[in-house]
Amino acid sequence: MRATTPVLRNCADLATLRQFQCFDPASGRRTWQGMGRLMMRVISALVKIGLASLITGAVLSALNLSAAELLAEIGLTPDRVFTALQEGAAWAIPNIVLGSMVIVPIWFVTYLLRPPRN
Repeated sequence: MRATTPVLRNCADLATLRQFQCFDPASGRRTWQGMGRLMMRVISALVKIGLASLITGAVLSALNLSAAELLAEIGLTPDRVFTALQEGAAWAIPNIVLGSMVIVPIWFVTYLLRPPRN
């Protein structure tokens, strides 16, 4: 006797993250089948971006162009770009931490007080 793959039905609202949580009638449990597809799409996009960047970098290198030369064309230096990134991180990280100190507890309380989904 061959085991069959259960048909997933009754998927939750597509407007929320719960769109990936579906009911499996064979086991009577909820599953996260769609989450694997989402991760594969994200990984696929990252691989495509990396491959396109590698090819573009190889072509620019073959044309004897460097990042420093391209930055000089627009009036920047590598040190100035690095300093701007550091200043941006120095501004953003404290604001992210401060905001999360408010948002995370609110989210946690609303998560706890949510009615059951059965």
